[in-house]
Amino acid sequence: EVKAVMICYQKEENVAIYFAENVLPILYNRRQWLKLLYSSNIDPCWRSFLQKEYQPWFQNNLIFDPSKLNSNKEFISKLIINHTLAILETWLSQDFPMPPEAFKKHFITLLSTPVLSFFESLAKILFSFIIY
Repeated sequence: EVKAVMICYQKEENVAIYFAENVLPILYNRRQWLKLLYSSNIDPCWRSFLQKEYQPWFQNNLIFDPSKLNSNKEFISKLIINHTLAILETWLSQDFPMPPEAFKKHFITLLSTPVLSFFESLAKILFSFIIY
């Protein structure tokens, strides 16, 4: 079901908003099963399966300049998939996860916020090296 929704994504749409509006409700409806997968060893290969299953979609929909990141689409797509899965795992592993309508804004913010900004002092130090 998720894959079918993701296939309908159009590149002119904001991917985070599209995902939040269309995929989060599907995952939330399966939250008990997903929580079990995240919190047990019932299927240790399922996360790798998700990464392999969705990597082509991410690679096809990434828009970035590889020279700015000194990286390639495969690396960046894996990074984004892992980041997204970590957000989803944290959300769905809670005893009482927020409904998708309430979590939508948090999800978009977490995807849009540079990780270093969560470490304000570290970010200031690192960015000062980049600027100078």
